[in-house]
This record gives sequence, structure tokens and C-alpha cells, in this order.
Amino acid sequence: METLRIAVQPEISAIYYALLQNGYDFYTLDRSDLHVRRIQSFVTGAQTADFFAAVRQPRCEVYPYWPRAAILERAVYCLDAAAERFSDFARLRRDVMQIPNVSEDEKGEALWTWMEAFPHAISRVLNDPAFLRYLAWERTWVAEQNACTAEERRAIGTTLFACAKRYGAPAESVELLLQPIKCAYSADYFLHDRTFVYCSGRLDLGSVVHEFLHPIVHPRLEPYRERIAAMVLSPSDVDPSYALDGGEAGKRNLFEERLVRRLTARILQGETPNLDDAIRQMWT
Repeated sequence: METLRIAVQPEISAIYYALLQNGYDFYTLDRSDLHVRRIQSFVTGAQTADFFAAVRQPRCEVYPYWPRAAILERAVYCLDAAAERFSDFARLRRDVMQIPNVSEDEKGEALWTWMEAFPHAISRVLNDPAFLRYLAWERTWVAEQNACTAEERRAIGTTLFACAKRYGAPAESVELLLQPIKCAYSADYFLHDRTFVYCSGRLDLGSVVHEFLHPIVHPRLEPYRERIAAMVLSPSDVDPSYALDGGEAGKRNLFEERLVRRLTARILQGETPNLDDAIRQMWT
């Protein structure tokens, strides 16, 4: 994998800018007072579009912007070059329907009816002079992050390369996106044209490794499907939303999350354990 740098994706920046105008306040967590004041200075006092108010949903108490904010991030890569219409709405729908840790209800028709308005809504934000002033500041902020995170980015690249070599990976390259408005504890990933896209509010080796492992681990659990389904699992150590609506899908989701957390901890200690052994150890 090439040397990793933090990039700017204006459409994703526009999502979080619009959320900011609609009351998003998770940017205050684990941030300096200076950072918080700077973000607050970009609050215009007027909602940019009612569309973005519907990103907040009641299901996930810890972070009510899950999963819709993450789905919008993914949707950015299915827009045309002008971000005025979807270039491949069918692919977006197919990709979202395959996300394992989103319930069937959250992927229902209400989501897709709402999503149809996304190109118009994001286009309005991208052409808003107030957003363009914010984006100019964000570019400066990202340049500063690149300047002060050389060691962290080198460690991330080295670790992800070791994971890809050991386990194989569905991605050939990595794109790091840091959002100064996004919650420092929220991290999302998706695959786009053989690129692993990681988007978070802060750069953290453990978080990047954790998200990188999910698309590797998920298909490797298929041979263990029946055994996982027979397990008694409760979301006592993770947010209850991981259990989805219960049943087999919820159990597998909980199992995967716990496994990825254990693997991440071992990899951060310099290990690259055999994946099947790591899976079987979950029963001991």
C-alpha cells in the first residue's frame, strides 16, 4: 500500500457541515476548546436543508446519527461528477443492503424514499458560500493534520500492510478521511473501487485496524454460521444496537464485533494470529 495521507472529500465535508447546521454537537467530545470554538463559528443559525435533520434516528442511543450518516458517506461515491444526481443508485442500494450491522428496518423503503432527495440536498450545500468558507478552513486543518501525524500514518500503513499480507484484503489502497466536525469516537468504512475508505473524527491506529478487519473477517465466519447461531450471546459489553433485531443476524453481528475487537488488540501488540484459530478461540 502507498504512503497514506489524509484527504479531503468535499461532499463528505458538506454532509457534516449540514449536520452541524441541524444541531449536530458530537464534535465537542474529546476536542480542545479552541477546536470547539472554531467549529461553533461555522454555525450559521439556519438549517441548510430539512433533508439532513432526518439523519438523526432514535435507534442507536449512543450515537443517533448511525447508520444514516455513514450511509450518506457511502452515497457520495455513487453521485455523478457534479454531485447533482446519482450515477449508480442501484449499486448504492445493493451495497447498503449488504451492511451486516444495520437492521432490515433501517434499510427499508423509508430510507430509500428519503435518499432520493440526497443529490439535490448535497448540491445545495456544496454551492453555499458559507460552506465554501468552511471548506477552505477544513483544507487548512487537514494540511495541519498531515504535517503532525507522519508517525501515526506510517504506523497505520505498516500495520495494514501486515494485515493484508497475512489475511488477504478486499482493498488495494486506503483513503483516510478526517472530519473536524465528526465525532472523534465515530469511525466508518466502506469499499469503493478496491479502495478502503476510512472516515472518522480523529486518526487512531486501533480504530483504523478495527475497521480494516471487518470486511476481512465477515466472510470468514460463514463456515461457523450454525455454531454462532447456537450460541447464547448478549450485548453486555457493546452497544445494544449491535444485536440488531435479535436472531441469527444479531448473534453473528455481536460475534463479529467481539472477534474484531480481540484481533485488533492482538495486532496492536505486534501479533498476526491465524484467523481460524482466533475464531475458534472465541468458544474457549
